[in-house]
Amino acid sequence: MYDEGLLSNHRIFWQVAKVCRSLQSGQLTHKTITEMIYVPETVADGVYWLNLQVAAWQLNAAPSNPVIWPIT
Repeated sequence: MYDEGLLSNHRIFWQVAKVCRSLQSGQLTHKTITEMIYVPETVADGVYWLNLQVAAWQLNAAPSNPVIWPIT
């Protein structure tokens, strides 16, 4: 979705006002979005446990390492 750089869906997800440029004290900061993830074709569709390893960097974006285990 092209929204002229407004990041509307991100702002809705994190509950950040349209005109806000930084998070206020007490705003939700425990959410994460994983974008541009590569999943090999060899990974079967199904239900998995997810261990989402996120770098402890104080930035607006940080790398993550999603690790999955099939639930049997």
